[in-house]
Amino acid sequence: MIVARELTKVFSKKHLSSRLPFGQSKSRSKIDPVVAVDKVDLEIPAGTVFGLLGPNGAGKTTLIKILSTLIIPTSGSVTINGYDVRTQEREVRVSTGLGLGGERSFYWRLTGEQNLEFFGTMQGLTGKRLKKRVSKVLDRLDLGGVQNVPFMKYSSGMKRKLDIARALLTNPPIFLLDELTSSIDPSAAVKIRELVQELKERGKTILLVTHNLAEAERLCDLIGIMNHGKLIAVGNASSLRNLVKGCKIRIQLDGRKIGLLHALAELDGVENVRREGSEIVILASRRDSVVNQIIRAIAATEVPVQNINVHRPSLEDVFLHLTGSDNYAPNPGVR
Repeated sequence: MIVARELTKVFSKKHLSSRLPFGQSKSRSKIDPVVAVDKVDLEIPAGTVFGLLGPNGAGKTTLIKILSTLIIPTSGSVTINGYDVRTQEREVRVSTGLGLGGERSFYWRLTGEQNLEFFGTMQGLTGKRLKKRVSKVLDRLDLGGVQNVPFMKYSSGMKRKLDIARALLTNPPIFLLDELTSSIDPSAAVKIRELVQELKERGKTILLVTHNLAEAERLCDLIGIMNHGKLIAVGNASSLRNLVKGCKIRIQLDGRKIGLLHALAELDGVENVRREGSEIVILASRRDSVVNQIIRAIAATEVPVQNINVHRPSLEDVFLHLTGSDNYAPNPGVR
């Protein structure tokens, strides 16, 4: 349903200089071209929910904009529902429902209903069919009570839901959704996840860009991880967790931890050490021998231990391990 081969997008010096913050030098000679999407091979079968993860600046939004024909790729090929994004833009747009979460594409003085009627008309819906679809998607996203309210008065969550409603208007076979539940309150987020499940049961194909790892694990059949423009791993949640061997160890301590993090990081078999509130979290390549070393290292500091828990690596651990997000510096102007 979605097939990309060697897909690449390079942003030029001119493009990047135009997106620098106000007051920052726009000397093009100092800005190198940026490879936002780097030879990505991707295949998403029909009826699949595919989650795309990655740090800020990894190229996720650029990729989804290429798939939706908003950005022209520099090289490579991609087909959506069998249509080429370069030469069959209209067919691709008819085949996809796009939700990027942007507010600027809506008309602020029009009501929510009027906005959807306008965009529905642009997509070929007319008359009673248009009215019926607008009413249906407004009700499905719990916006029926505010359909006559101007968009400018919508809350952030309401604007996000209207964006999703617009993606649903023509009932396309494919949905491209960026940060599905951002700005959405918890109860509404539950309903939107239920909507995704309904779409999947109806055979829809969904590409979901998200930073919510729990949401990705709950909703997605396949998950891809991007970093520096490359698609570095693809699989289901279980197979991705298997990419990180060993275990995760959580230590709850009483007292000071100064110097302990460095000592633990030097232990053989310890791959990553970080603090999470009052806990120390360790990712280790082995279990028994590493745990014994950790206990001895803590004992040497004479810091009292409340708890030591050993877990299988989570999807978050895989993400941090593959992307090195703690030290990640995103490309300028790239999403």
